[in-house]
Amino acid sequence: MKQFTLILALFLTTNIFSQEFKLVQINAEWNQHNDIGFSQVEGIQIQYALLHQQSAELRREIKSVPTLILYRDGRIAYSWKAGIDLKCKVTPHDIITIIERLKQ
Repeated sequence: MKQFTLILALFLTTNIFSQEFKLVQINAEWNQHNDIGFSQVEGIQIQYALLHQQSAELRREIKSVPTLILYRDGRIAYSWKAGIDLKCKVTPHDIITIIERLKQ
């Protein structure tokens, strides 16, 4: 499985200031049964990537899978990590709330 990202351009103010948000779920093959089960958040498609296909630097930073990473303008803006049960208990509402907060 290859890493995919989807860019959502959000237009703010009358000057059409845009920000790019990307939402990526990183999981391990052995834990795919705990993938996050929703596919869209306000038009942002969750993209999947396997941990072993990521750079060594990113693999060192990820301590549990699945991990959801929200990128804003190419930089990590927020992340959600699984707990000891290897399940990430984030909801679409949680993600929308963070995106709205970042847009301000």
